[in-house]
Amino acid sequence: MSDIIKQARGQAAVTKRLENRLKTAKVSSYISPIPISGFSKDVPEDGVVLRYMFPSKGKIVSACLFLGCELKKNTVINVSIKLSSVNGIETGTSVPVRKNFSPVAAEYACNVGDRLEVSVNCEEPINNVWIAFLWQPSIKAAEAKKFLLSELNGEQDEGI
Repeated sequence: MSDIIKQARGQAAVTKRLENRLKTAKVSSYISPIPISGFSKDVPEDGVVLRYMFPSKGKIVSACLFLGCELKKNTVINVSIKLSSVNGIETGTSVPVRKNFSPVAAEYACNVGDRLEVSVNCEEPINNVWIAFLWQPSIKAAEAKKFLLSELNGEQDEGI
């Protein structure tokens, strides 16, 4: 048998092995944080602009606040973030905000049934309060899906 035929058969065998590996390769993905957002046109008497209960374990990873009203010079708004557990344990912080838009330092671990409460307090009347958090569910709360690479390629070919 000629060397060229042997080499071609060897290359065909390598190509077949690579094809088989692609058919059994697995793909993983990440779980993105879930946004929690609220808007309050007028601040209620108790100052609470957002309430949320967590359905599973996870953590709050970031937050921001936007005020759609003009702030007078030297106005300070106290933003209180409180997390209450089903056992009655409360954790939280109060953050002074001096601008219409402000990132708010917020990193809290939360469990099933924990309740988040955000309130604002200011001597001046304020309105149009936007608040947003990013909540990352724990890996145990996420549904794991595994696909073969060949399955993904097949679905893609079908226009899915």
